[in-house]
Amino acid sequence: MKGVVVEIDNAKCIVLFNNGNIGSLPKPPNCEVGMLITVSFNRKIMLLPIAGLIVLLTVGLALWFALCVQNISPERFCKRPFLRKDIILPLSEYADYDALFAHLGNPVREFSPDHPDQFEKKRKHNDDNDNDNDDDDDDDHFYDYPEYAGSRNRVNGFNYRYYSIITYYSQDNGKVHISEIILNSKEAAYNGNFSIGDDRAKIESIFGKYITKNNYSFSSHGRDMRFTMNNKVLVIKFNGRNQLAGIRIIM
Repeated sequence: MKGVVVEIDNAKCIVLFNNGNIGSLPKPPNCEVGMLITVSFNRKIMLLPIAGLIVLLTVGLALWFALCVQNISPERFCKRPFLRKDIILPLSEYADYDALFAHLGNPVREFSPDHPDQFEKKRKHNDDNDNDNDDDDDDDHFYDYPEYAGSRNRVNGFNYRYYSIITYYSQDNGKVHISEIILNSKEAAYNGNFSIGDDRAKIESIFGKYITKNNYSFSSHGRDMRFTMNNKVLVIKFNGRNQLAGIRIIM
């Protein structure tokens, strides 16, 4: 921008700019009234508000993330267990296996869970021993094998990169149902900023506030911590060193 010096006052000069504005500037060397000067904008001044805006955005994002971490209820965790939004979780029901694979993609590996007949034997064994008030009952009783585990249903398991699922095909309604989601990834960040191997105290600090909430049924069995909700069960498993060993979402 160009301007003309109209007045000199000690170390400053008054300049009439070509856009009609009048401004005060530090007096340049050999300054005289009527001298034509060119003024360039100080880019360093422009960096200050930009840096301030970046700092505010960073602080805002940090606060938002901290609030999200502190408000991860078991139910919310079941709906979105991973921080990454591009990880697709299975629905609860599909028309057939082709529909499941169309939604999730092809699995890394297919595995066979216990044969359906074994479900019935385990449940019967646990029911027969449920009245001894003994904490040493088979852990399967803690998970209450679902009623779908009958000989008329076909049970299959599939490994994906970030989780595994156990499915069953019901001949009664001709649909594929998801019975369990087993979170087994050490690569993806869990929603709640924890990972496999973290100390039990850290997990309890995140979910502990929901232990006494009326809309959750909480129970602890040995190394497992379980939240029962409306239509899902979240089971958090710990190893002998009280470290997070695995997470299961039972549908």
